[in-house]
Amino acid sequence: MAQLQELLRLAHTPNPQMQSATQQLSSLELQPGFGAALLALLQSCGEALLAQAAAIYLKNFLQRRWQSLEDREMLRDSLVPVALAAEKPVRKQLCAAVEESTELALQDLDRWPQLLPQLVSAHSASRSNAQGALELAHAALRQLRAEGRHVEMSRQARCFAEVLGPMHLELWRLACDRVVSDIPDRESIELLLAATQVLFDLSRLVMVDQVQENLQTYMQGILALLQRLAPNAASSELLQELCGLLAMWLSRYGEVLEAFVGRSVEAVWSLLIKLDESTEHDALVISAIAVLSSVSCQEWQASPFKDPTVLAAICERVVLPNLKLRASDLELFQDDLQEYIARDVEGNDIQTRRWAAIDLVRSLRRRHDKETCEFVVTCIQRVLRETVADPRSAAICKHACIHLVISMAGSTGGQSIQSPGGLATEFFKEQLGPELLAVQAPPQGTSVEAVLFKAACLKFLTVLRNILPAELMLGVLPVLPLLLQAEHPLLHSYAAICANVLTTVQERVHEPGALPLWRPRYRREQLGPMLLQMIPTMLQILVEGRSIPKNTHLIRALLAWLNFLGPTVPPELVVKILQSLTQLVRALPSSGSGHAEFVHLLFGSLALALKAHSTAGSTAVVFPMVEQLWVSQVEDLLPYCYQIMGLMLDLGHSPVPLYGELLPKILAPDLWQAPGKVPGLVRLLRAFFAKVDFFRSVLQPAMGEIFARFQQALGNRQSASAAVGLLCAAFRFLPFELYCNHFQAALEACLTRLEGIKAPELEKDLVVALSIFVHVYGDPTVLCVALNQLKEGLFERFLMEVWLPGTYRIQLLQRRKICIFGLIRVMHLPMPPKVLEACCQALLRLLRLRQAGHPVLIFEELFNNRPLFLCKRSEGINPGDEFQVAYNHLDQAELKEDVWDVLPEIQDVPTAKVAVKQALAQLGEVLSKVEGMTRALEEILR
Repeated sequence: MAQLQELLRLAHTPNPQMQSATQQLSSLELQPGFGAALLALLQSCGEALLAQAAAIYLKNFLQRRWQSLEDREMLRDSLVPVALAAEKPVRKQLCAAVEESTELALQDLDRWPQLLPQLVSAHSASRSNAQGALELAHAALRQLRAEGRHVEMSRQARCFAEVLGPMHLELWRLACDRVVSDIPDRESIELLLAATQVLFDLSRLVMVDQVQENLQTYMQGILALLQRLAPNAASSELLQELCGLLAMWLSRYGEVLEAFVGRSVEAVWSLLIKLDESTEHDALVISAIAVLSSVSCQEWQASPFKDPTVLAAICERVVLPNLKLRASDLELFQDDLQEYIARDVEGNDIQTRRWAAIDLVRSLRRRHDKETCEFVVTCIQRVLRETVADPRSAAICKHACIHLVISMAGSTGGQSIQSPGGLATEFFKEQLGPELLAVQAPPQGTSVEAVLFKAACLKFLTVLRNILPAELMLGVLPVLPLLLQAEHPLLHSYAAICANVLTTVQERVHEPGALPLWRPRYRREQLGPMLLQMIPTMLQILVEGRSIPKNTHLIRALLAWLNFLGPTVPPELVVKILQSLTQLVRALPSSGSGHAEFVHLLFGSLALALKAHSTAGSTAVVFPMVEQLWVSQVEDLLPYCYQIMGLMLDLGHSPVPLYGELLPKILAPDLWQAPGKVPGLVRLLRAFFAKVDFFRSVLQPAMGEIFARFQQALGNRQSASAAVGLLCAAFRFLPFELYCNHFQAALEACLTRLEGIKAPELEKDLVVALSIFVHVYGDPTVLCVALNQLKEGLFERFLMEVWLPGTYRIQLLQRRKICIFGLIRVMHLPMPPKVLEACCQALLRLLRLRQAGHPVLIFEELFNNRPLFLCKRSEGINPGDEFQVAYNHLDQAELKEDVWDVLPEIQDVPTAKVAVKQALAQLGEVLSKVEGMTRALEEILR
């Protein structure tokens, strides 16, 4: 015990022996009884800091070792009495330890039979233990706070409520009476806080009988506390939890809470009008507004929002004040512009007053759309009239009105609003359009309010881009290049963001007799001139560093513009883009990137520029930079270096002889040890394979090393999927005689890997790879013989256990295409009737795609011009989604969206049907042996 105490002291205080003590504790963890020794120390320790250190270590120990401990039950039963007897800081850590130890217990409450009796007896023995018992109950109920509504979890909630209910109700009554009738003391507030958290846990999944039977008591306490308890540092957390509980109840159990709806709104209203705009009340205001949102979006027999005065008061006293810029917003704007932008346009404002107010308006619209719209219009008109005399106040109020209109986007309630965009269009024409269109030169040195207002105008266009009419958006285009030249980073960032999103707007086109198509709303000839005008300005800002350091919004916009413009970018501009981007790459820190997203977007833009106009001149700009990266060996940038080199080799204007000298260096074993580098190396090797006619003399002697690197990557869980990508590349581009000596060994390595660890994603990748092999090679017999030589009957077993089940997981349509034709080739092999029938069923699954419960021919989905690659990351072979290393795969460095589409000649429905029929023609006799197969195929291909 003395040794343990000394090690804990040394491990939790800065001293020269700290690391050694930590290592010794890690060794002691492996000895039986270590957890019991920590608990014994906690029971006997009178030193507060040592007890705290022991509690923290116990929590972490249980988190690390819980599954492997043999004395789990003893530790679990001993935790509760030790925690109840501990001081508050120690108890907090032990509650966290209880959360770890109950991870499995709440799956089956019978595994911890002592828990509930211990909690109840602790309260019965001493009222002073009440708060500790509630805190421990809250910790033990962690699983009930998880997402989902599992039936077993609902049963656990009922069991807890049945045993703990009477104790909880008694404590609730006593604490509420004390807080409401007397001057609230911290002890009573903390007790109520713990009781509220447990009440939330018990009722989150289901309104348990104990809570429903005593709902009157609980609701009286909640409403009284909300109305009478003054918000301050001691009570704010309790009030926030009460509002969260009430919002959850009203949204889920409306039929039970019907009688309390009016009083709930009154109580929350009385709380909200007490709160000022200080940041310490933000969380409480958000929770209180959430209660109003929960009520307003539902139908009630006596809805409090049917009264026009209530709606007017909500708009005036709750919505508008919380949409306005506050002093804290202006401070953030001045001190941390990056964070301000993140909250304003990146979706990081979900826990802000502004978002809560917008959500309230949207909730009001669900049941009271017309009335809400009328009040919003009236409110906006009044605010704009009152602020005419004060320009500074007008800018801030207009800023609030902009967000108020954003919250009303799509409303059909305003009868007087007849334009296609409704209120949004009229507001822009009257208030925002004149402000933006008045810009005749790049804004320089404007006031804070003016900058924020112009930025809000751009945000308005960005958020409502799908609602506002196209002619209105196109009318603003001439202003965006001027705003991109603005001195202030906020303005040129928002101008770039707005121009970025315009390139992504899609609209649904309905043509007679055809499926609906999704097409870009704005054509290249509409946006192209503006974007080509903005690109040089963008490059100048980035190179000169006249913006936020490593401004991801600018480089992301550049990438989107290059993707949108494609080959229409003039060659001389491409060279300028490449010169600027390579200059930015060279300016990156030599020790690493430091700004991962910026670097990723930077290399993506570089790849798109190379593809826009691939000439010897453009490649000559990039190649010295790539050589510099190769020589400097900057770990974070090397994966990009490999992929850019592979792209340049594919494009065909690189100094090809130099690549032959690089091949041995690419195959160095140490390079393949880092999983993050493997996808880039595979991309570069694939470029070698694609030019096999030129590189055959260097590839042939290197095949042994290539397949050795394949097996090395396959053995690492994080790079295994990329390794199968290398196998796909070999099958796709190399002649069989070049790798035939390694084919069987590669198959054996894959099967060994699959036997070791269940890996569904890897199985799916292997199915695609072998489908490519049998299609390209043309004869599946080679595959069958190779597998059966490894083990008799292995091919049939692999087909039934891996290949055919793997077809269930292939969702990306281009991959399905190759799997269809690969499976048809496999079906030419002689096989038992049960295997043939399984192959036929898999083929039917691949040919059909179920949408909205209806079977649709796969090729009709494939060629109707809808976006096909939204799920590319989860379907990509390179790398696997489950263990993806961040930023190690550059989509833009590919010449086509799906590199494994080995049937590019099939790009329309008639061609697809003809190809399938021709492939199946030789299987007519075989297919006739499977009942219903011929009829099913005819139905699909009809």
